[in-house]
Amino acid sequence: MANHLLALIGPWLEAFVASDWLSFRTHGIAVFRFLRNVRLRPKILWSAVQFWDPDVHVFRFGDNELCPTVEEFQAYLQGFTSSGIAVPPYRKSMSKLLKTSLNITKSVAESLLSGGQISIMPLMEWYGPEGDTGDMALQARRRFALVISVLAAYLLVSPNGQVNPSLVSIVTQLGAQRNVVPLVLAETLIGLDLASIGQTMIFSGSPLLL
Repeated sequence: MANHLLALIGPWLEAFVASDWLSFRTHGIAVFRFLRNVRLRPKILWSAVQFWDPDVHVFRFGDNELCPTVEEFQAYLQGFTSSGIAVPPYRKSMSKLLKTSLNITKSVAESLLSGGQISIMPLMEWYGPEGDTGDMALQARRRFALVISVLAAYLLVSPNGQVNPSLVSIVTQLGAQRNVVPLVLAETLIGLDLASIGQTMIFSGSPLLL
């Protein structure tokens, strides 16, 4: 998990009142009202990695094998269980999606995606303030911006610690009630593979759910 991102969006998360959290149901992540308080123990995770078999994606404890499942992750997240699954984008313009979802110009959208990642600081500055609570369009944009940050910090952590532009498409799919859990599980298993072979020091996917 990218600790710098957690510190950055922490105050933003805390500023959301109960009604805001309930509105997160539209993206299937209202459970983060509680999960945001869970604290990781990196030493324990790194100890567990010693038992991870990247060839078959299981923890091996003697003759016993253990692996997180979609059903377990689904129970933790309490999200959508629809047959439609959120998938990484294919030939989609992230700047165009960002422009539409946040009602910003093309140049501003492209500036947010500079350097091969999404810049979280401007999102926090623009959409952190509550604004007019009666303006449903504004509140929808606030929610969209924060969901990007929540995914990047807790569920789809990048192995390089950056905020992947493809999250724009994933959040759009969540708004259409697609199920992100299978993708989160797949990225978490890949993250364990990368950690076990020493390719990264960041647990990608969702170490929180391990």
